[in-house]
Amino acid sequence: MRRRLPILPLLVLLFLLPGGCLSGAQPENNAPGENGGTTNEEQSSNAVTSLENVEDATLYIEARGGEADMGRQFGEISFGSGSGFIISEDGLAVTNNHVVAGSGFLQVYIAGEDEPVDATVLGTSECSDLAVIKLNAGGLPYLEWREGEISSTLEVYTAGFPADDVEGEEIPDYTTTRGSVNSTEASGETAFASVDSVIEHDAVIRPGSSGGPLVDSEGRVVGINYAARIDSNGNPTPPYFAIGRDEAQGILSQLENGDVDSIGISGEAFVNEEVGFSGIVVTSVETGSPASNAGIEGFDPNGGTVDIITELEGTRLAEDGTKSVYCSVLRQRGDDAPMKIRVERYQLDANGNPTGEFQVLEGELNSDRELEVVEEFGGTGGSDTSGGSTEITDDSGAIMVEVPSSWSDVNGSPAAILDGLPEGPALAASPDLNGLFETFETPGVAIYASAEAVQTYTPDTLLDNFDFSSSCELDGSRESYDDGLYVGVSEVWTNCGGVSSQELISIAATPEDGSFIIYTFIQTTGPEDVEAAQRVIETFTVDGGAL
Repeated sequence: MRRRLPILPLLVLLFLLPGGCLSGAQPENNAPGENGGTTNEEQSSNAVTSLENVEDATLYIEARGGEADMGRQFGEISFGSGSGFIISEDGLAVTNNHVVAGSGFLQVYIAGEDEPVDATVLGTSECSDLAVIKLNAGGLPYLEWREGEISSTLEVYTAGFPADDVEGEEIPDYTTTRGSVNSTEASGETAFASVDSVIEHDAVIRPGSSGGPLVDSEGRVVGINYAARIDSNGNPTPPYFAIGRDEAQGILSQLENGDVDSIGISGEAFVNEEVGFSGIVVTSVETGSPASNAGIEGFDPNGGTVDIITELEGTRLAEDGTKSVYCSVLRQRGDDAPMKIRVERYQLDANGNPTGEFQVLEGELNSDRELEVVEEFGGTGGSDTSGGSTEITDDSGAIMVEVPSSWSDVNGSPAAILDGLPEGPALAASPDLNGLFETFETPGVAIYASAEAVQTYTPDTLLDNFDFSSSCELDGSRESYDDGLYVGVSEVWTNCGGVSSQELISIAATPEDGSFIIYTFIQTTGPEDVEAAQRVIETFTVDGGAL
């Protein structure tokens, strides 16, 4: 119901993926073999033709510098890793966008070689989570696409370099696992990519296999492994997912010539339905990209900031927890078109936790209008929770609640909240009660309880008497309320008095036996008050015997 700080940890899905490019596809005069592979005897001698030789064209990729250097101390080893595979003998290769995004440089290892080769990123796609890179080498073995039908029950193998069990700079072992295709039309809408449909299979993939190929029994590429479901312990679990051949081929040929469906970020969709907040969390930004030129910043956990893109071209993003809307805007508008953008930038402490301070910025991509601060919150006027919480009660001892110690202006005198109702136990707390009741710029809480009022009002009819529509905007609609002790209804009002960071929570509820009725009013003025509001909801109680 309330808006919590939408910060970290956010990356809850396992990333994995790549694909081949049309330059590595089989010539048209090749006929499908028994397993869907090609049988042309005149094919290039460098094309892999067996499962046993897939390793020769599969790459181990280390993304160093850039984002991987954040928080690294002098002399420490820090890098991200993933897999990829070669699609042409002159060194074109494919991996995931998330493997290479935000890196300062790549170290790519070819099978049988102890030293890495240099590689250049030719193009990336945020929405397809694909990247094409060019190795500084030639005469290389490469993988070709499977031809013919890809159907459920097809035997498939994952290939890659899972790095979840290695330490330091040790190069992980090449690994293959066997399984079969379960579906060729699984949904491809996720928090980190937007693909029409993907292949679902049960060949195990592990962290570090990002970018590795899914191949058939002849070593032909069926798809590009890119995701797995995650269990409660954070471990990958079946089913596993790969971007299919037909989805990948078209975009990979474009990526040889530059970015596609990209503004130059690595990011993940995020949604908190409880508090009604969503967006694209930016983890890194490519230098010289539209995002960089507009002033979007990458995630800096060491006392820096994190940017969340909440709107693109006036459209709210990630309300369903996926990149679908974000990518639809990019694909329809074109990633080089001017687009309005709205960003919320949250300040973090040295441990990567939000401090409560944040800015709202607006600007345009692909134009001269860089991001500018339009609103700024936190630091002053909000709730200081660093001093802990305090338990307070009204004068009769009937109402109890925990509030921040900074809400030191407390009134526990009886009150009548509506004409025709008798005075009843009431409790209010705020840094400044006058500010709480006279403005929309001061946080605080007020609670009223009455055994007599329940004879006249239900939670719905009581809440009807607290209509803030003349000054506020109702966020959504009236909702059912149940905190385990009391049940009733609640409303959240926003933008009261034009204060965009403000929210007002209005609750009317009764205990299960209906012996009394409670009205609770909570006002927040920014993210720094969210914890305080949640604590109020979790702790307020009324002793019905004292009413």
